[in-house]
Amino acid sequence: MNDKQIKFNFVSNEWVDQAEIILNDLVSRFGEEGISFSVSETFTDAPEEIDSSGIASWYFFIEGKSVRVGKGKTEKTDVRIKYDYAKANVIAKIIYTEEIIAKQKEETEKALEVLTKKGKEFKEPPDYLSELHNRLALLTA
Repeated sequence: MNDKQIKFNFVSNEWVDQAEIILNDLVSRFGEEGISFSVSETFTDAPEEIDSSGIASWYFFIEGKSVRVGKGKTEKTDVRIKYDYAKANVIAKIIYTEEIIAKQKEETEKALEVLTKKGKEFKEPPDYLSELHNRLALLTA
């Protein structure tokens, strides 16, 4: 029996397909009607095999219990992330422990205070998205 798990290059078509499968599973179990959340991520200096332009992008939209996932750029999301591909690829492989999640929540609260003072809105992600990250971390080459 072969216990090796197949891994996929970060933000490759296959990786995004896995993200969609995992996200559909999570949203079917934990999503709530009337709750929406969306993210777009763009990574600069991506390897040519990921995107010939050197810019790798993907997004997802959660609407209640439904999900839409795709490759490419979209601007109309709650959260937009732009980051260096190599650095993001390292982060993508880290399993979020309870301690990491607690620290992220603390940092989010601080960021929320700053945004509120500036009159900007912030939409907090559903708690189950850390599970999306962790499952993808195990599949990321």
